[in-house]
Amino acid sequence: MRLLILGATGKIGGLALERALADGHDVVALVRDAARLEIRERLTIVTGNIADASVILGALEGSSAVIAALGPRSNTTEDELALEVGMRNVTAAMEAASVDRLIALSGAAVAVPGDTKPPLDRLASVLVRRFARHVVGAKQREYEVFSATGLNWTAL
Repeated sequence: MRLLILGATGKIGGLALERALADGHDVVALVRDAARLEIRERLTIVTGNIADASVILGALEGSSAVIAALGPRSNTTEDELALEVGMRNVTAAMEAASVDRLIALSGAAVAVPGDTKPPLDRLASVLVRRFARHVVGAKQREYEVFSATGLNWTAL
């Protein structure tokens, strides 16, 4: 299977990349800085940004699924909005390329309809929202974008 991994130079995205390659998958990693990944067999590195829908569409070619291990780089309004715009570009490109499987890294403080958290988890969510409000906001916006699509998605 060919997978597109977004966020492959981060901690969790890097683990997803390693696992996918170890399991024999072909991987396309869309990264801002190609120097942060070593060239390997079955790995195609595409330099670009999720802000550019045409780059995403090109990177998706031949893929069966997308793993999005994206997150804001800082706790700012700009990064919060950038992740939302990026996920809109990702989901639009997926729909255009008929790639319907999305696995997205979420966050514990993201509010999901029907989710019932134990009291300690609710307290932790309140604290995270207070001290990292734009990080949580970015992940909440990202969730709202992909959950409103017809994609076959899973949030972790």
